[in-house]
This record gives sequence, structure tokens and C-alpha cells, in this order.
Amino acid sequence: MAQADGVVANGTGSAVRADINGQLAALFTNHSGSTEPATTFAFQTWADTNTSTLKLRNSSNDGWIQLARLDGQFDAKTFNGNITLNAQSDLRLADSDSSNWVAFQAPATVASNVTWTLPAADGTSGQTLQTNGSGTLSWSTPSATVDKIEEGNTSAEVVDTGSDGHFKVVTEGTEALRVDSSQRVGIGTISPTTTVHAEDAQCELQLKSTSGTNSAGLRFVPGGQTNAWYIYANGSRNLVFDDHASERMRIDASGRLLVGTSSGTGNSGTKLVLHDSSNPRLRLTNSTTGEAASDGAELLLDGSNFIIENRENANILLYTNGSERMRIDSNGFVNIGAYTIPSATPGMQLYGAGNLIFCKRSDTGEAISFYANSTTKVGNIVLGASSTTYNTSSDYRLKENVVPLAGATDRLKQLPVHRFNFIVEPDKTVDGFLAHEAQAVVPEAISGVKDEIEVWKEGEELPDGVSVGDNKLDEDGNTIPVYQGIDQSKLVPLLTAALQEAIGEIESLKARVAALESA
Repeated sequence: MAQADGVVANGTGSAVRADINGQLAALFTNHSGSTEPATTFAFQTWADTNTSTLKLRNSSNDGWIQLARLDGQFDAKTFNGNITLNAQSDLRLADSDSSNWVAFQAPATVASNVTWTLPAADGTSGQTLQTNGSGTLSWSTPSATVDKIEEGNTSAEVVDTGSDGHFKVVTEGTEALRVDSSQRVGIGTISPTTTVHAEDAQCELQLKSTSGTNSAGLRFVPGGQTNAWYIYANGSRNLVFDDHASERMRIDASGRLLVGTSSGTGNSGTKLVLHDSSNPRLRLTNSTTGEAASDGAELLLDGSNFIIENRENANILLYTNGSERMRIDSNGFVNIGAYTIPSATPGMQLYGAGNLIFCKRSDTGEAISFYANSTTKVGNIVLGASSTTYNTSSDYRLKENVVPLAGATDRLKQLPVHRFNFIVEPDKTVDGFLAHEAQAVVPEAISGVKDEIEVWKEGEELPDGVSVGDNKLDEDGNTIPVYQGIDQSKLVPLLTAALQEAIGEIESLKARVAALESA
């Protein structure tokens, strides 16, 4: 440190030289010291070691101006004129303890000098700084509804109307993407209806692995879970569905759908393979309760049988060309070709304009067999080379208490024979019997009961207000009759016996006439 009064006093050579050296030392060290120099001059510098600052005496020589800190840092200063930081140097602003800072820096290359004139006031909360294009900066309040980045006909825009806030991307004047207020993404549509909704003339989602033949796919993670479902295509062009634990289904490279197996084999035309080590099945249901035992219909392979089962109280229908051709109702009734089912009693009905049943054998022999139960055969239809025989059981070993039929003529005379027409054929008159009249003479030839009508039985579905045992009604509210039938072949024994009696009487009369003629 050195300070001096700025005056070289008269004296001897060594004294003058010492005084000059002291004056020079004071100049070279900016009159450094912890107190100001005793003698001061206007524009004199002083390195104040007490405050570690460099000071300049003012032009009135009555005060000091602080220039800079001696440690290389700046305190608050007021500058008149320009400050230039050369060679892309930083203008640094330090934090409260000067441990870190932020900085402004000029571009590496500037084509011409640029001056930005700052706004004259602070502006308000939420305002942004904008330029007029000529260097004047000002505060600007963004539009309440639009925040937009735009270049030509392409833009990205945030729109908030208060009720329909959304983000949209426009490319070449056409909106290409939108995220709506319900967090749904629309691609090619401004009204997405699902989480991701894409519309395009050729709408495709392409997921491509960049690692050779590695798979690419989709992952689905239910809320609150870590395991996921995967859909992915592997390097062999198989589309695989995986539940994180194992593969469940795939569409292989040949177009087959494989469920429960990844390597279905068989005929090359096979397109669906269902595999299970025990009882593979296909369940079809419209129930919302899941796979209850009574829900839907099933196709089941139980190891030896292929089963089609409707588990609900419903029918199994077969259609061709838009029309019902066959039905198995919930009671087991089989209906082929008919439009209505006359009875809920299990059985079969055939209806059609042409041949109802077409029987053809490769040779002669039995075509149809009839059984009363699983083991007792009661009749058959046999095809010959040029004829058909209709048989009912008649073996003597099936019969007992066999006696001759007597009084056949008297019974035959009790059998009324009529001419009539059926109501549905008013123009056709035929010969025949009335079932209930014939029933009084040959009851085994008649089926049914006179004036019988249908009644609801236990277990049948009943209309409102109808109880079990009530009569059944047709669509017009009339009771439904159960008509009697006749098997006229059952009249043959009576006719034969009566004819035999008549022949016996004729022969007896002929013998008497011959005797009289010869007398």
C-alpha cells in the first residue's frame, strides 16, 4: 500500500529520489490504503482496502465515486454510455450467495448490429414479451382462446372456449390431429368417439420393430395392475395374443385362428382350431352374467362325441337362403320345413311341397324300422325291386289267447259307411267312415277320443291368466281340437271274417239248392 501528497519537496538528491519513488508507488497502487489519502485531487483514484473497492474522486474534489470491486465483481453501478462484452462473453447474473448464475450471450455470428428496446413498465401477470419487428419490445396479453404455433398452412393450436378445450394440429390447411376435452385422440377426425379414433381412406396403424425380426405389438394394462395383455406380431408373421403368463390365441401366417395351441395341424383348408386337453368347447351367449351353466349355447367335443347344446330355454334353428329350414325346440320337438309346431310333445314334424322323406337303398331290404322302445321292434318298411312292403308286428310268438273271430257279420253290419267330403276339399266326395262310429265297432282301428281338445300340461309355458289344465287356444281365441284318426287296415280282420261267414252261408245255400234240384 502507498499514499502520497503528489508534491516532490526540495531536498538532497537521495531525498528527492525517495520522494519521487513514493509518489510513483502511490500512483501505481492507486493510492491504496484503508483510509482515504490525506491530500486529494479531482479525478484521483483510491484503492480502498477497507471496503475492497476502487474509487474515483469526483470533479468537485469533495467525494468519491465507486468504480469497481477489487475482487473482480461488480456492486450496483450506474453507467452513462455503452457497455460492450467482446468475443461472445457472458453477461452473468448470480444468485443470492453468488454460488451459481444465469447468463445472456450473443449469437456466434450477427449479420448487423441489433438493439432491443425494453418496455417502459412491468406489464401484468400472464403477459408475454413480443417485438414489433424493428427492435421495440412490449408486453402483450395472449388471446384468451388461442395459443398457436404457425408456419404457412401448418399449425399447432391450443383452443379453450371454456367448455370445449382441445389441442389440434393442422397440416396444409386440414386438421390432422385433435386431443379433445375428454382426453380422446382423433386422427383424421375432429369428433373422436374412443380413446384413440382414426379415420382415413386406408386407415392403418403400423408398429414396426427396428431390431430385425423382433416382434412389434400392443400392450394393454388394466388399471391398478402390473400384468398385461399383449397383441404382437412375431418374426414368423404370426399375430399372437398373450396374457403375460402364456400365449392364449394366435392368427398364424397361413391365416388360421388357433385358440389354446400355437401349432395347429390338419387339413390345409382348416381356418379355426380350438384346442383343450379336456373337453374343448365353444360357448355362444347373449347373457351379461358370464358363463353360468344355464347361459347360451355350446359346441363341445367331450372326447368321443361332438355335441351342440342350447343351455337356455330356447330353440336351435337352421336357416338357408334367409329362411328357417329346421328347428329343434326347447322341449326336444324336431320341426323340418314347417312354420308352426303343433305340439310341445317331443317328436318330429315334416312339411314341404315335394317329397317329405326320400328313402333309397343301394339294394333291396329294410328301409325304415320302428321300435316301441330301445329293443322292441314293432314294424318296418321294406323295399323290393319294384314294390314296397309296410309291416307291423304279427308273429305268433308275440300273441296269446288266440281264438277264431266269431259274429263278424253282425258286427260288420253295425259299421256305418258314408260318402262325404273333407272341409278343406269341398269338391271331392269320398267313401269312408266317421272315426267315433267305427270306434264303437273296431276300437283298435281308431286313435284319439271323440271331441278331444288340447290342454296345457305341467311344465309348459302359459299365457297370462291361463292355468295348467285349461284348454289351449288358437290365435283367434278358439280351443284347439285333437282330431281322431283311423287305421283302415285294422278293419281287414273283421271284413275277412264276415266274408268267410258269408262264403260259408253261400256254400251251404248252394248245397241245399243242388239237393232240391236233384230230388
